This record gives sequence, C-alpha cells and structure tokens, in this order.
Amino acid sequence: MASIRLKSGSKFYFACFRGADGSRMQVSTKETNRNRAMRVSIALEEATRQRMSKVALLESYNRVSEDLYAVPLRVENTRAFFETTISQRKGEIAETSVRRYQQVTKEFLAHLGRAAEAPFRDVTFEQVVAFRAAVAERTSNSNANTYVKCLRSFFTRALEARVITDDPTKRLKPLSKEKRPASEKRRPFTEDEIVRLLKAADQVSEEWKWMIVVGILTGQRLGDIAVMHWSNIEYASADLAVWKFITLKIGRDMVVPLPRAVVEQMVKKLGGGAPGSAVQVFPEAFCRYQAAKRTNALSNQLTKIMVAAGIQAPRDHKAHKEGRNRSRASSRTGFHSLRHTVTSTLSAAGETRAVVMDLVGHKSAEMSGVYTHVELMQKAAAQAKLLAAIRPLAAMIGGRT
Repeated sequence: MASIRLKSGSKFYFACFRGADGSRMQVSTKETNRNRAMRVSIALEEATRQRMSKVALLESYNRVSEDLYAVPLRVENTRAFFETTISQRKGEIAETSVRRYQQVTKEFLAHLGRAAEAPFRDVTFEQVVAFRAAVAERTSNSNANTYVKCLRSFFTRALEARVITDDPTKRLKPLSKEKRPASEKRRPFTEDEIVRLLKAADQVSEEWKWMIVVGILTGQRLGDIAVMHWSNIEYASADLAVWKFITLKIGRDMVVPLPRAVVEQMVKKLGGGAPGSAVQVFPEAFCRYQAAKRTNALSNQLTKIMVAAGIQAPRDHKAHKEGRNRSRASSRTGFHSLRHTVTSTLSAAGETRAVVMDLVGHKSAEMSGVYTHVELMQKAAAQAKLLAAIRPLAAMIGGRT
C-alpha cells in the first residue's frame, strides 16, 4: 500500500510504494504538503501497478497535477525551454556564467539532434549520460562534470515550473577527476626566468611589465590585475600603499599591500593616473578584458612574451584531425605561475601559511578554519620577504635595472 515519509535533510515527502516487480520503491514527490504528497504516492503506485508506458504515466501525473493545482504539467519544447531559461537568468548570474550556460546548451541541443524539438520532459537519463560521455572523451572528466552541473540547473528549474516530474541528472555521480601529469602541472618561475620575462615584457609595453610586477608582488589573478583601478589604491604611509578590491572569481574582499616605491614608479611610467583618480591603471589590458569578460586575449599576449623570453616553446598551430575539439595539454607556465612563485617563495622563506593564503586571496574549506583575518602589516612584511628573495624585482623597484 502506498505511503509517504520524510527523509533526513529533505523538505519533500517521499512516495513509498510497490513496483511492478513487487519491490519497494521510494521517489521524491517534490511536495511539502502531506495530503498532496500522499495523492502523488497513490498515483505512482497505480501507474506502476498497471505497468504504464511513459506517455500514460505522464497523463497520470497530469491528472494529479490538475487535481491539486488546477493546471496540468507544462509541455515545453526542449530548445525553447533552454533559451527561455537563459534569458530569464540574465541579470541573476554573472555574464561568464551566462556564456557557460549558452555554450553547454548549444552543445547539448546539437547532441540531441531532432530530439531537441521534442518536449523537454522527454529528455532521458540515457541521453544525458551519452552527452556526458561524449564531452569527457573530447575534453576531460572534470569538464564533463561541469557540463552536467550546468544542465542540472535547467532541470531543477523545470521541476520547479512543473515542466518535468523527474531530474535525470540527480542520478548521475561525478566522474573521477584525472590527475594532471607532472609534466603539465603549473610551476613557479625561476629567478632567471623572471629576469627574462620582465625584459621581454618591457619590449611589448609598460603595461605588461608592471602587470607582471604586481603579479609577482601580490599573487593576484590576471583578470583582477587587468581591471585594476586607481581609485582603489591609496597611500598608507611613507613606504606603503594599499590596493582594495573584490576578486572577480570568488567575490572576496581584498586588502593588498604594495610598496609605495612600486606605485610611484607606476604613476611615472604608465601616466594618466595616480592613487585616487577615476581611471584604469592598465587601460589597454582593461579594454581587452572587457571585450569578452575573459582573460583569453591577455593570456595569448603573455604566451607570446614567454616565447620571446625563451620560457615557453612556440605553440603548435598545425592542423589536427580532431580540430579544436581535441583536449590540449596544459602549459606549465602562465600568469598563474606568478601565483605559484609567490606561495612557493614565501613558504621557503618560512612565512606562515595563513599569511601566504590571505595575501594571494586563496579560498578553500581547509583554509577557512585556519584564519579569519591577517593584518595588513603582516602581509607587508611577507611582501618584503618576496623582494629579498626575488632579487631582480628588488633591483628593478630600486631603479637599478
């Protein structure tokens, strides 16, 4: 006989009933009202007892929906549902997330083919699994998991809107993440590479040279440095300046020290602004970032600088049979290597992990219990250790190179 129960950690009642083969089954009713949940449970048991087809089962759900809510389940074209949902979510989520959803949607609809024009409720578990497998084979397990996570947001919204009665992505367990080979893991720059990198950057522009300097001193991400604004920088003392901003990636409030000598040289060499003024510190880099809200174009520029510095080999632009769908091996060096340079240098200098992680703006469940706040002067002292350890940078700031 059909019944209902509440499971720990869930606000919804679960329907408990006998399946067609006599086994006990439990399915979420997506109902918080006890009476409504019981009626769903009875309908489910009746449907399985009669071994209903999917169409008949949906009709049964419709009858229950009309009885409880005076409206049947909505029937929406799969393609239209995805496009409408993305349109509705604009403004609710970041632009980068919107682009990610659009990309996942485009690929999923292409994978469905003609089925993309069928009702969204007809999308099956098998279709989602096949799509995930195709993405994993073409790119990586981690990327496939990200795609499924994006799809899940659409199915969750469809459940809330009573477009579907079941979310096939809920039954999927994440694929195991591949361990990146040691030959592809990011690494810090050596002292000699920093010398060559700064010289090569100087040949390109003052902006790139000083963006790299800020990266070495703070360990901040390329995007945050590209959108750096003079109004967020202020002089704190005769020796120290402070950069206050919110990180683009995780939205963390940051208070980062900068040697006053560095800021004064940036004012002199870059021109056009000073602490407190309403202009960008690196206007060209800012425009490149704003064009796509991504750092791809800037990363490509840095790659050319690293090639010129002899740090990285030129990229292989030859055609491959897999085209751009193949998974490309990661480079061991990039702007993120500056972040590794900061953490590894300070760790070697004996700096505490809490100070290092707070300086670079690291966020993790592990670190949240290690510290709550690190004083500005502690981070400034850590930065002084960086200058002592990275001699080419200290010489440059002192005006000797």
